[in-house]
Amino acid sequence: MKKLFTCICIIAAIMTAGCRVGRDLPPESYLFTIVDCGHFVHSYWIYDAICLKPAGDKGAMAIGIPESAYYVWFASVRKKRELYLDLCRKYDDFDYKEIMDMPSTIYIDSRPERIFSGISFRSVDLVCDKDFDEQHPAGTSLADISQLHSKSAMPLFDKMRGGQKEFMQSEIRNIIVEELPFAKPLDELTEYDLAVMSSSVFYNFKAGWPEYDKFVLAYIDIDPPAVPGAYTFTVTMTTTDGDIFEDSLTIEWNGSDI
Repeated sequence: MKKLFTCICIIAAIMTAGCRVGRDLPPESYLFTIVDCGHFVHSYWIYDAICLKPAGDKGAMAIGIPESAYYVWFASVRKKRELYLDLCRKYDDFDYKEIMDMPSTIYIDSRPERIFSGISFRSVDLVCDKDFDEQHPAGTSLADISQLHSKSAMPLFDKMRGGQKEFMQSEIRNIIVEELPFAKPLDELTEYDLAVMSSSVFYNFKAGWPEYDKFVLAYIDIDPPAVPGAYTFTVTMTTTDGDIFEDSLTIEWNGSDI
């Protein structure tokens, strides 16, 4: 059936006799009864490193991914398809069993595709190569004075789980990026926060495939240091499997910045 999200399992409840199976849309007299809405996350980025770059105001850093990254999605085949399904099962994305009737003119895949990180993290830390202030000498953690901004799919998985029909009917096709964000000091982040992150949630596959350099995992903000100068920051992210992703970025403050 044209323009039908392939991960959504449907049953056609026929208002008139003569069900026709194929890729053509059925007559408008049909209703689709959704019994399992498939997966909220359409794609996951897979990568083995991070890349820092300046972002916005002075003191803001974007955590991106390298050129070696690739994504797995609902239309992947063979091993990539299995990896995508493994990640959906890992995050329980999602178990919706309530029945919903929808007219056949509604297309489930009319929204842009959602893409998140396929790597989960246990912690994020930030250090500097110089004394940042009296409380933070060179090499000590700045986790208590820096903040991570990103978006997480986990709260939506929780909402959808268990058949919350009202939420599904009123919000599932109208979810906007603003419903997903969180911002926390690095030393307050939990594995739940860091499980399924993305600051670049929406991609339109019809307009072109997602590109690695457009994906931002998260942003880190930190206030200016006590003394002007060039400071090299290192972000260390530890995955739930114990792997270490690390990169550095130099930011220079002058007197007017402080």
